[in-house]
Amino acid sequence: MLVTMTFDVGICAYNEEANIGKLLQNLLTQQFDTGFRLNKIIVVASGCTDKTEEIVEQYSKQHSAVWLITEREKTGKTPALNKMLDVVQADVLVYLNADVVPAQGSINAMLRYFLDGSVGTVSAKVIPVDDRKKFAGFYSHFFWLFSHFICANLFVKVQGELCAIRSKLVGKIPWDVPWEDHYFEVITRRQGFRVVYAQDAIVFTKGPGSVADILRWRRRIFAGYMYLRKKYINWTPTPDLYQVFCFLNKVVNFSDLREVVWTWVIGFLESIVFLMALFDLKRGYVPGKWQPIESMKRP
Repeated sequence: MLVTMTFDVGICAYNEEANIGKLLQNLLTQQFDTGFRLNKIIVVASGCTDKTEEIVEQYSKQHSAVWLITEREKTGKTPALNKMLDVVQADVLVYLNADVVPAQGSINAMLRYFLDGSVGTVSAKVIPVDDRKKFAGFYSHFFWLFSHFICANLFVKVQGELCAIRSKLVGKIPWDVPWEDHYFEVITRRQGFRVVYAQDAIVFTKGPGSVADILRWRRRIFAGYMYLRKKYINWTPTPDLYQVFCFLNKVVNFSDLREVVWTWVIGFLESIVFLMALFDLKRGYVPGKWQPIESMKRP
């Protein structure tokens, strides 16, 4: 069978020594259909002060497909992504965070959707590895389950944890775009292509480990959403609250009093985060560069 599609894998990394080796090994051992060919794995290491670059260099010496691009200073995710896009030559760019682990066969499952010429971007299903019996872990499961049901039933949101896009759809990303996943989503739809949710493509991630980290994480997400919706009119659609609440019984075990109480706490925290993000928007803050949340970096 002739090669029908080539793809590059792109990763932006900042101090990811705990997971980058495992991730590269995972990617290099993924199995693909005969018609799909991996071109290169591009790692953009931005201002790393740990052994991230050293680990990637070791892999690049053993595997010609692994490329390392080094940024001496951490300037933000968008500049790093643009450096990555400068060297992308394949038909499809598979993009994922440096602190996740895709399940075997997930990337192949995503690539199959591109055999349909109307598909422009594919988003994977994110599953947290956190302990649901702890509040922070319950929050991660709560968040990602809601995201899953929205994508499966209402509209598809692109998840930056693992997604893929036809490279011809992407040019330079504007400097003030804080979230590449939403950018991929909007440029795909604006160019007449479909965004697809690949439930058969799974990627594992680690959520925030404390209430303080939850607030930091959600604040920057909310701030990014608000900024983008203010500047770009046709951005990610938003479901009404009734549609969202219809999924609540699928997300929360109402026979467990602890989960019921935690759900009310989450509602309170989300209200606080919304107000904090609104304050950020009023003062003109653009969340393009942020400090990593260490509790989310544990593999």
